[in-house]
Amino acid sequence: MKGSPAISEGQSIVSLLLFILSALCLGLPALTGDRVLVARGNFEDPSTRCAIAIQPLGAFDRASLADLAASLGEVFVCRIRVLESVDLPSAAFYSPRSRYRADRLLPFLSGRGSADAHILGVTAVDISVTKDEYPDWGVFGLANLGGPACVVSTFRLGRRASARHSLRERLLKVSIHELGHTFGLEHCPTASCVMAAYGGSMDTLDASGLSFCSRCRRSLVHILKPAIPAGSGIPKSDAWR
Repeated sequence: MKGSPAISEGQSIVSLLLFILSALCLGLPALTGDRVLVARGNFEDPSTRCAIAIQPLGAFDRASLADLAASLGEVFVCRIRVLESVDLPSAAFYSPRSRYRADRLLPFLSGRGSADAHILGVTAVDISVTKDEYPDWGVFGLANLGGPACVVSTFRLGRRASARHSLRERLLKVSIHELGHTFGLEHCPTASCVMAAYGGSMDTLDASGLSFCSRCRRSLVHILKPAIPAGSGIPKSDAWR
């Protein structure tokens, strides 16, 4: 029947609109099977200019990198480029604990992308910072606040992973969070916001959301019109602050 395709198409459009409205208005991500679909951030304005370069440090699964790039592109609506993997710099290695100092990785990453790009380093090795009286404290990630670079490690993110809180979801969540810092966003008091502080707890990380709250979303939209030039910033660790 000639009318059938029109009815089917109309139903599809209505379903799509309802999904988009629910995602944007509620600020919630949709989880479909093993793939994480994140609500777009309303940054589609033509004046928005944003570039993110993902720099693998050491061996890292290429399929995971492609998935991360696609998901980050949905969140920030940026130009996303996955760079070729490079070896971890020996200068960042901390031999007493056989891991790498995140604060030394940030300067290394800062010069890896184009002048206007925010650099996300991803690695499977353990990374650390100095925290209070602890000279070497393992972390999920570290970022230059308002600066060009951040780094995320999957070393701890696979612990107690499950179908509900997968390594993939945690990697995406921490990556969004750290990149948010490079765009100038501080920690957010809203527990469900992706910019909430983790406090060194995996439970806190899992309790936070994959989306920005309305306040952080408005701040990011303001920052991205146009995107601020990359510059140096204050390192901020998100496993303990």
